[in-house]
Amino acid sequence: MKTILLVLPVAILLVGAGCDAGSTSRPNTVDQTQPAPQSQTTQGKQQPEPQPPLAPVPTPTQTLPNSIPTGRTQTSRTYTNPSYGIRFSYPSTWQIHDAADTSIMQYYHFPQKATGLDNSLVITSVSMPTSAYPHSNLSKAYATIAVNNGIDDLGVCLQIPVRQTTGTVTFNNIIYSIATDSGVSAGTSQTSRIYHASFKGRCYEINLNVFTIEVSNYQGPGQLAAIDEQQLLSELEVVVKSFTFGS
Repeated sequence: MKTILLVLPVAILLVGAGCDAGSTSRPNTVDQTQPAPQSQTTQGKQQPEPQPPLAPVPTPTQTLPNSIPTGRTQTSRTYTNPSYGIRFSYPSTWQIHDAADTSIMQYYHFPQKATGLDNSLVITSVSMPTSAYPHSNLSKAYATIAVNNGIDDLGVCLQIPVRQTTGTVTFNNIIYSIATDSGVSAGTSQTSRIYHASFKGRCYEINLNVFTIEVSNYQGPGQLAAIDEQQLLSELEVVVKSFTFGS
């Protein structure tokens, strides 16, 4: 029994020494206390590749022109009235209206006599098509030519009272007085430029009119671009600039 007890401690010492020797010869390994490098997979799920940021998608908008384009080059026609000795040119797409046509408001600014018989009448009118200005607030644009057979004095003819007289101008050797007028009624605006000239004892009037819809009152689909009334009056002025008297 004494011999066996001596052998067991020796065996335990040899086993312990072998374990220490094994631990000193073990190669270096990854420190388990430090986090392992991240891989492309986490818990078995594939991580998406980083993508560049997307550019913002613009919101669709409707851009309307600030002004209506001009410069519509067209063939022209000539209106002639031998009874009153007048002639003028106008674009072929425009429409001539006789004095009885009620589709436009044909009027003049001649003063009436006390009896109501002012010796004035409308000769004709010519209008430009509103379809030439789509998506605009144009309602009507036209020129009316009228005559007064009782005003035979040039000075009186040139001083016919209108809201605002701006002066005189000469076209084709004809002296015109120029006046302007404007107003608003039932959501429609009117802008006018009025010319008066005298020839052989008659006083003639060329009345340019532009009627537009108030954009703020428009209830239809889409949007309306506000048209330049003065620009349209200048386009209508082709009637005045080509106007001539016969013999």
